Amino acid sequence: AFGDSVPSGAGCACDPFPELTGPLLAERTGRQAAVDNLAVGGQTSADVLDELRDPDVIARLRRADVVIVEIGANDFDEDLADSPDCADPMTAACDGPALAETKDVLDRITGAIAAQPRPADARIVLMGYWNVFRDGQVGASRGATYVAASAKLTDAFNDVVEDVAKAGGAIYADTVTPFKGDGTRDATFALAPDGNHPNEVGHRLLAQAVVDSLDRAGALAR
Repeated sequence: AFGDSVPSGAGCACDPFPELTGPLLAERTGRQAAVDNLAVGGQTSADVLDELRDPDVIARLRRADVVIVEIGANDFDEDLADSPDCADPMTAACDGPALAETKDVLDRITGAIAAQPRPADARIVLMGYWNVFRDGQVGASRGATYVAASAKLTDAFNDVVEDVAKAGGAIYADTVTPFKGDGTRDATFALAPDGNHPNEVGHRLLAQAVVDSLDRAGALAR
């Protein structure tokens, strides 16, 4: 697994979702599972791309049957979500340039992973976010401007991740539905007190989202 503070497990005294995903996949496939979680809190997409230039990381990557990537939230400036001038986050003065840059880096990350010699049935799972910023009651406390802007940016970011996955032969894992249903459910139940990271329930939902995405792609046949 590669990514930021979400897959690294920040904000939760619990097993982060990559560690939970391994046993779930073992149960489904009848194979043994070992998890190598390389996620680091605070990382940006550019940091993950840099990781993929490390010979030790490459050696570990080449043994992987499943590579999970959840990265990109730290590419954006949360303060812009409080600004009425960024009610449309995709404008050039707001998050538009950052989103375009993130798409380019995600394309390069996916390509770098896919280019490595790995097991024949290896899969790449690119994960979206339920919110790139804070959500639930904590997010709501920031006001309607923040809630609306963060939701729009999240939707745009997830569309980018899904497009990158399709173009790169990877699998997209939706995390909005497990946390927020049709988008209207309060996600507080799955969040740590900071409103920014998953709690134990949230990590279980993310692990299941990975498994479900692989299942839909037909990757879990015994």
